[in-house]
Amino acid sequence: GELGGRLIPNKLWFYYSTRRREEKVQTLNSFQDDGSPAASDQFQYFHTAKLSYQMNPANKFIGFVQYDRQGGMTPGDQFTSWDGRMYSPTQSTTSKIEWQTIRGNKFVSLQVGAWIWNVNRQWTFQSSYKDGIKKNNSKFFTTRNYRIAYFETEPKISFQPSASFRISVSYRYSEKKD
Repeated sequence: GELGGRLIPNKLWFYYSTRRREEKVQTLNSFQDDGSPAASDQFQYFHTAKLSYQMNPANKFIGFVQYDRQGGMTPGDQFTSWDGRMYSPTQSTTSKIEWQTIRGNKFVSLQVGAWIWNVNRQWTFQSSYKDGIKKNNSKFFTTRNYRIAYFETEPKISFQPSASFRISVSYRYSEKKD
């Protein structure tokens, strides 16, 4: 289902949606212990939310988040016993905060976001992203004027087998253009 609309006329809007999907997947040549055909239950849940705030005609703020959880029992195959199946969930979250502004005849968008993917409770994958424009204009010191478009991304993978130990590897890439 979906729900959205304005909360405050010309100022604040919201949107929310949720979706659930379930299916039984039957595997060829795979059987339960009682001889009946083997089928696994698979599921997916999606939740999306967005909030937009128009502070004034030149400034707008946007918040967004999407959550996904999916999984179920692995179906197994003709070489795996029915009891050898595994529960296999994954979940991911994507989010951002954005500021949009109009400066003179320029449109500027500054964003900060993250993508978090949990394969299971021990492994986590995260990725963040930023982009925008940094600028300075002066009537008196024109040699110090600049406009720099930039973006930055940083993926990170972590392994945490217990509450007292975690190891992470990350890489940050950024690019700036004057």
